[in-house]
Amino acid sequence: MRRDLDGLVRSVTGESEVGVGWVGDWVMVGVEDRVALANLYSYFDERVQLRDPKRGDDDLFTDVELWRQIGAAPVYVAAAIKNPTMLIATLGGIRKLVNEVAPGAIDWGEHSKHRDIPIVRVGVRRDAPLLARPEMADALALYYAQTKAAIVVGLDPEVVKVVVDRVVADDGSIPGPGAADGAQLVVDASSRPGEPMWTVGGWLLHGEALVAQASAERRAEILLLGSQGAQGPSVVSDLGHAYFGGTPLSARGSDVFTLEPEGAADPFFGTAIRRRYPEAPVAGSPIGRLMDRLVGFRVEVAFDPEPAAAGADARSLHTHLRLRLGPER
Repeated sequence: MRRDLDGLVRSVTGESEVGVGWVGDWVMVGVEDRVALANLYSYFDERVQLRDPKRGDDDLFTDVELWRQIGAAPVYVAAAIKNPTMLIATLGGIRKLVNEVAPGAIDWGEHSKHRDIPIVRVGVRRDAPLLARPEMADALALYYAQTKAAIVVGLDPEVVKVVVDRVVADDGSIPGPGAADGAQLVVDASSRPGEPMWTVGGWLLHGEALVAQASAERRAEILLLGSQGAQGPSVVSDLGHAYFGGTPLSARGSDVFTLEPEGAADPFFGTAIRRRYPEAPVAGSPIGRLMDRLVGFRVEVAFDPEPAAAGADARSLHTHLRLRLGPER
């Protein structure tokens, strides 16, 4: 795979020094649990109640505020270094290629130092000819730092510093060489109630529940109109099973709907026309109960060898999901 990727990259760039042969035993993509994550998510998802009222232009290429949000995103990529000399040659080849394609348009130089390790900034110059607005050059850039063991790349230099500290400390939070019979891909997430990643998870699930509620409201309206005004906690449930094969449920997991002039209504969320916005996730709802206890998850994906009779290259897919739950409150 390394040879194939090296060949592909070199054929595309025309640079013999550029490649991935320097990559060591592991590659990691991560997101820090910071408020910038919630800010970025709320900027894009219109179902989130805490949207920024200062949203910029609809044009993604001229919306400076959007690029500021992206530039503050706490995401990073890190990779073990197998051959430092090859990595330096690769970075030099990329820089040469960029200068040939867009001469004078990119600033590539030392931004600061952390633990005596240079943090390099790669960003578009404010006077670049193709830049729609000069402020965009300040809003978004790449930062990277190279230690003896790994290279760390991120959008926020403060996040790069945090990851560099972990690499240098070697405290177990950075992956190492995998076992021969272990997983090849691991996704691990941890957060706590009230923290940004936990909040984004609640918003995401609540938003999907609101999408499902729209269908539930239409079915509840049909059932309530068909029942000729009959009300009661079992009307929607009984008629839903009889006619639709299931009970329409709101985003809070309730089958209690009333018929209003605007259509079917849920006491917490109102109608589709006159919507109410309780704090999300709603306490006591299925999502609320899950988020009260969910503090993390781990997914492992492995390609296990099959018996020799299946062939030398035969592999089976093995996945494992583990949820981490806190104490019941």
